[in-house]
Amino acid sequence: MLWNESLVELFAETTNQDFTLIELETEGGILARYNRYKQIQEILSYGMENLGYECYITKCHRSPIITTFCYPNFKDFTFKSIYEYLKFNGFVIYPGKLSGANTFRIGNIGDLRVLWFYLGSGSFLSPIVCLLIA
Repeated sequence: MLWNESLVELFAETTNQDFTLIELETEGGILARYNRYKQIQEILSYGMENLGYECYITKCHRSPIITTFCYPNFKDFTFKSIYEYLKFNGFVIYPGKLSGANTFRIGNIGDLRVLWFYLGSGSFLSPIVCLLIA
C-alpha cells in the first residue's frame, strides 16, 4: 500500500514539474519570465502611486518578485479593509515584515494579466481609495 501511494505522489510531483518547465519554455524562458515580472512590478507601482500609495523601496532597488507599499494617509485606512476587498476580488496581499514601518506587500509573480487591465484602465483599487478617503 505504501509503495502505491508513494508512486502516485512521485507521478503527481513529476507531472507538475514537467508542466511547470513546459509553461516556462512556452513563455520564452527565464529571461522572458523575468521581464514579465518586471513589467508587472512597474505597472503595479505606477498605478498604486497614481492612487496615492508610496513604494517603500526606491525604484532602482525594487524586486520584480514582490513590491512593498507604505500605508497611505487615507482617512480610516486599515490593512484589513484593503486585504478583504482584494481577497474578495481574487487578489491576495501580504502584511509588511518591516520593523518600524507600516507596510503591505503585493506579489508580482503568477498570471496577473487581469491586474494589468485594472491598472491600465485606472480603476484598480479606486473603490478602496474612494472608501478610505471619504
